[in-house]
Amino acid sequence: MKVKKIALLLALALLLTGCGKSKEKTEADEVVYRDITISETQNEFLALEDGFLTKDDEGVKDIKKNDDGSLTYTLSEELIEEFKEVTTEDTDKLIKDFTENKESYPAFYTITYNDELTKFTIGVDPVEFQEIDEEYASILFAYGNLYQLFDGVVDEDLQTSIIFVNKDTEQELKTIVSTDFHEEVLPQ
Repeated sequence: MKVKKIALLLALALLLTGCGKSKEKTEADEVVYRDITISETQNEFLALEDGFLTKDDEGVKDIKKNDDGSLTYTLSEELIEEFKEVTTEDTDKLIKDFTENKESYPAFYTITYNDELTKFTIGVDPVEFQEIDEEYASILFAYGNLYQLFDGVVDEDLQTSIIFVNKDTEQELKTIVSTDFHEEVLPQ
């Protein structure tokens, strides 16, 4: 579990450094802001701890800690789109590692996902497929849920599915869902 949190923190650090690009704005450019609320539980699940942005970061209008422990970020649409783009790029890098690093992930052959990052399909070698592969793949929940938060999905509606299929027959072997995994990792 620590490996997943470290990997996610690294991904978020890369996400932030990648989103520091500045563009000159004219007075005619109107910045549109949107609120993104991340619950205390989701902050823990995504290993965000005290959040990942400060009010001094470009594109951040406000950060508010709510009474329920959640954080509400008021972010520019431009920054939100950059976050979504970087999250997708980082997801692609992780997928490349999963499918090309046969020494560490011998069961994984193909990984596809939908545009909203709500559904991942992993083609596996059923002979090599083990329970630990589910643990490895579960980091995709964090990427999917993070993308959905930036896409405007409210916390209680976040759900990412990972479907393991036989790489040759495409027969479904197992499905895991972030909401079930979330409850296992962070019991209420």
